[in-house]
Amino acid sequence: MGLGFKETGTISVTAGSATVTGTGVAWSDINEYDVLAAGGSVAFIDSVTDTGSYNELTVKGAWRGPTLTNQPYLIVKFPKDWTRTQQELRDLLNRLKTYGVPYCLGAGEDPDNSVGEDGQFAFRPSDWTLWLKVDGVWVEQPAPNAGPVGPAGGGLTLDMLVDYSSTTDADPGQGKIRGNVANNLAGSSVLYVDKANVYNNSIVGFLSDLRLASSAIKGYLRISAKSNRLRFAYHRVTSVDDATGYVKINVQNLAGAQNFADGDAVDLFITIKGDKGDTTTPAFGGTSATSLAIGTGAKTFTTQSGLAWQVGARVRLANTADPTKWMEGIVTAYSGTSMTLAVDAANSTGTLASWNLNPAGEKGATGGGALAVRGGRLSLVSGDPVPEADVVGATTVYLVPATSNTSEVWDGAAWQTHLFSELPLTLVSAHTAANNFDVFDFVNAGVLAIGTGPAWSAGAVAGGPRARGQGAGSTELELYQGRLVNKNAITLRNGSTTYSVAARKATLRGTIRTTANGETEDSAAKRFVSNAVNAELRPLVKVDTTTAWTYSTPAWRQARGSAANQFEYVQCVAGRRLKADVNGIAYNSTDTPKNVSVGVGIDSATVDASQRRTGGVLKALIDQTHAFYAGFPGVGYHEIKWLEYAAGAGDTQTWCGIFSAPNAVYFQAGIQGETLL
Repeated sequence: MGLGFKETGTISVTAGSATVTGTGVAWSDINEYDVLAAGGSVAFIDSVTDTGSYNELTVKGAWRGPTLTNQPYLIVKFPKDWTRTQQELRDLLNRLKTYGVPYCLGAGEDPDNSVGEDGQFAFRPSDWTLWLKVDGVWVEQPAPNAGPVGPAGGGLTLDMLVDYSSTTDADPGQGKIRGNVANNLAGSSVLYVDKANVYNNSIVGFLSDLRLASSAIKGYLRISAKSNRLRFAYHRVTSVDDATGYVKINVQNLAGAQNFADGDAVDLFITIKGDKGDTTTPAFGGTSATSLAIGTGAKTFTTQSGLAWQVGARVRLANTADPTKWMEGIVTAYSGTSMTLAVDAANSTGTLASWNLNPAGEKGATGGGALAVRGGRLSLVSGDPVPEADVVGATTVYLVPATSNTSEVWDGAAWQTHLFSELPLTLVSAHTAANNFDVFDFVNAGVLAIGTGPAWSAGAVAGGPRARGQGAGSTELELYQGRLVNKNAITLRNGSTTYSVAARKATLRGTIRTTANGETEDSAAKRFVSNAVNAELRPLVKVDTTTAWTYSTPAWRQARGSAANQFEYVQCVAGRRLKADVNGIAYNSTDTPKNVSVGVGIDSATVDASQRRTGGVLKALIDQTHAFYAGFPGVGYHEIKWLEYAAGAGDTQTWCGIFSAPNAVYFQAGIQGETLL
C-alpha cells in the first residue's frame, strides 16, 4: 500500500496533551508512526485508543502545537510493513554496535594484526579456532576442554557471582569470586574463590583436583559473564592454596575484555591440566607489582618465573589501571622472577606499582618520512595559544597545545614523537634584560620539557640582538633533516633548574626577548614572543596623542624627536615578511606650498626604508602624508621607527599626533604593521 491521506471530520487537542479527539471521523486503519498535521504542527501517531468508535488517538510524546478545537486536519499514512522494517533495521544496527562483527577466516588463514579492533573476535570455522584482539595483537584463545589431560582432567562449569566489594585475602562469601586488584578480575594475579557455588553446592573436590595437579601449569580458568559473553577473563593457574572456607588461586592472565561489574552472575569454567602436561610451552605476558618511575634507562622488577621471555625480546610494561602510561624496551636479563629492561621509550609520568607485560614490536628504521604535525605555541597566557590582549611584565611563558599536542625530538637514531600537556617556562634573573633567548623542546627522563638556551650574545663567537652566537656556550642552530636543532651541546634552563643536552637533541620552539630581568612582554608595541612553528600574523601599532609639535628641517628623524614613536618585535627565524605603514598629519605656517613626508625606519632613525610614500602640499591647511614598507628585516630584535621629513626654507611646519576638526572628527597619526610570530 502506498502513501495515503485521511482528512474526514475535525479534531480537538490541548497543547502538551497526548490525546487527540475526533468529530465525524473513523480511524479504524491508522498505524503507529502515521503522521498527524493540524494548525501548523505535526506529530507521529502512537495508537488509536478508542477501538469502539475509532474517534480518539494518542500521539508520540505530547502535542507540541497550539490548543485546537474542531479544526481540520490531515493524516499521512505510511505502509505498515515499511514502518516495521525500519524498526527491525534499527534493532539490527544496535545489536551490531553492542556485540561487534566477528572477523571470519578461511581454512589455513591466520588473522592479520592490521585488521580489527581490541575486543573483537576472529573465528576460523574449518577447525573451530578462536582469537581475541588484545593491545592490537590477535591472541589465540585456549579451548576450555582442549589439550592433554591427566587422570583428574576434564572441563567443568560453576555458577558464581563477582565480588568487587573488597580485594581482601578472605572468604568472599557463598558462591562468590574476587581478585586482588580492585574492580579487575582480568588484571588480578590472585583469585579468592568460595568453596561453594551460588546454589551452596560444594565445589571442594573440583578445586582440590586443580590444587593437587603436579604440573607446573595446574590448568586454565575462564570467567564469562552470563549476560554478555564478551565480558570475560582467561587465566593460567600456577598454584592453588587452601584456606578456611575458600581457596586462593594464583594465576597469570592470558586475555580479558570489558571487565565485570560487582554482583555479575558468571560461569567459572575450569580445565584441569593432568600430571602428564609438564611440557607446556612457556607463555609471554606476566605481571609485576614492583614500584617503578616512568622513564628511560635500566628498569629491574619482579615478575613470574618460567615465562617465555628471552634476552633481546622487546617488552611493553603498561600500567594495569591506565594502559596509556607505559614503558618499552629490550630484555637485558631474566632469571627466576627478576627481569631487567633497557627502556628506550615511555609515555606519561609518575611512579606506579601495577604492570602488565606484553610483547612489543621493534622500532622501525630511521627515515625522513612524514611525522605527526608538530603542535603547540609559545604564549604568555595559560590556555590561550594566541592572546588578543596586551601582556606586560610576564614571568612565565607557556607551551600551549595548538593544532596538536605533539613534538618531535631527535634521540640520536630517529625522530621520536612525544605528547604533551601545557608546559610552563619560568623566567628568572638569569634571563637578563634586553636579551634574546631561544626556547627549545627536549626530553628529560623520557618526558617532553622546555627550556631556554643561553642569550644570543653568548658563545665562543659572540652574537647580538640580530645574530645568534656561535660555537661552545652559544645557542647556535643547525638545520638537521628539516628541523632546527641545537648544533652544539647546550645548557637549557627552566626557572632555577638547568639541563645538559647533547647536540641535536633539542628542537627549536621559538624565541623570546626580555624587557627586564626575568620578564618579557607581548603587546601591540612590543611583540617579544616568536614561534618557530604554528606562527600567526600578529598586529603591531604605535600612535602619538600629542596635539602638535614643530619640525621644519629637511632631514629624517624619529617623529616628534621621540624614541617612543616605534614598535618593536623579535623574530626567531628568517624569511618572514614585515608590512608597515605610517600616517602623518601636518600644516605650514604660511600659504606657500611646502612638501613634507613620513617614512619607515628599519632599526634606524635617520634612514627611510619605505618603498612608497606620498608627501603633503601644505597651504596653512591640515594635510596628511603616508609611507609604506614591505620586506624582510631578518631574524632577531627590530625597532620599526616612525620617521618625519620637513620642508624648511623659512616657514614653520607643525605636526600633529591627533587633530580635532571643528565638527569633532579626529585624525590620528601613527605607525602600524604585521608579521608572522
